[in-house]
Amino acid sequence: MRLLKNSWFVCCQNFRKWRHDYRIILAAILILIGVNYFSGTLGSVCTGMGLKMSPWLFPFLFTSSLSSVILFLPLLLIFCNAPFIDANQPYSIIRTGRTAWSIGQIVYIGLTSIVYLLFIIFASILLHIGHMEFTTDWGKFFTSMGNLTFHTDVYIPISIPTRIINYFTPLQAMWFTFLFLWFSCMFVGLIVYLFNSLTNTRIVGVGIAGAFLVFDAFLSFTLAHPNVNYFLYHFSPVTWSHLNLIEIDYGTTQPTFPYVMIMYIILTVILIVGCIWANRKQTIEVLPPV
Repeated sequence: MRLLKNSWFVCCQNFRKWRHDYRIILAAILILIGVNYFSGTLGSVCTGMGLKMSPWLFPFLFTSSLSSVILFLPLLLIFCNAPFIDANQPYSIIRTGRTAWSIGQIVYIGLTSIVYLLFIIFASILLHIGHMEFTTDWGKFFTSMGNLTFHTDVYIPISIPTRIINYFTPLQAMWFTFLFLWFSCMFVGLIVYLFNSLTNTRIVGVGIAGAFLVFDAFLSFTLAHPNVNYFLYHFSPVTWSHLNLIEIDYGTTQPTFPYVMIMYIILTVILIVGCIWANRKQTIEVLPPV
């Protein structure tokens, strides 16, 4: 019980620092800019078609690797200083113990990932509230776009995949996208945490996490045979968060739902154990604030 209490204290301490952290405000601004860039033209298309869109835009923001990379960058900004050691942390470590302190930091990464994704959902609704109708189904607009039953000359940076429209209800798509993105956010945050802890720097962890984001984008733009890409998808945890790239009817060799869930859980557990182990061995050095 004491371990949980101390861990929660460390987690809450990190959230209290948000009030004075410019990176949080900057990340929120970047999210709004990113969501507006990738979906802003949908309002013009709605007006041209005389239709309203349903509020289920969130899954489609992550069907493109480019939009995914851009929307992950603010998260990388928030986590870049993991394991979040500032002038106050050595005293927290003495008070709580290294294990409780490490668990608290990991819980903070998990909760921050949830807040981050909820803010993207909020932004996707807020920016299109004037062109939106609240309905429990996809609505005529997304259905028409997904099934390619209309033509527009307006450039739309994101895609509305037919397989998502046809295979998932909006709530299913929202849930699976949120779940897989949460695991991806955890993966990015824990990678930064682990390798920054092992090297006592802020560069190595960010560089490795950034490489996974770049690899996801590379798989979308490479000219390799589709089967080669499908094989490489199995080694790209960020790619698993694209709902349109997960195998549904077993017609291709893309990662399946069971594979994605099992691998996400295994990777998360390994990284959590690695982070706790690294902190127990780490020499605590207070680095300059970001």
